[in-house]
Amino acid sequence: MAKDKLRVQGIAIKVGKSRNGIRYDAEELQKFAETMKGVSIIKDHNATCDSAIGVVTETSFDQNSQSVLYNGWVADDGQNIQEKIQDGRVSK
Repeated sequence: MAKDKLRVQGIAIKVGKSRNGIRYDAEELQKFAETMKGVSIIKDHNATCDSAIGVVTETSFDQNSQSVLYNGWVADDGQNIQEKIQDGRVSK
């Protein structure tokens, strides 16, 4: 049975130093943006099949914000992930 898909969009990563201490520059992120299309959206940083909840459908590097933007969709994971995204308990 097909599940309804919730459309999502947001910032994947910005130029600068990440939370894990890695520094990313604009040139690097422009190249990275091109590789994200079709990649699974995971609900945590545990990249297992059970963590996959959606797919990235479009990406771009935005010069103004110096960030990688994405569009995609998320299907419900049996734990009300769509509701949690819609009410703000989980950020996109």
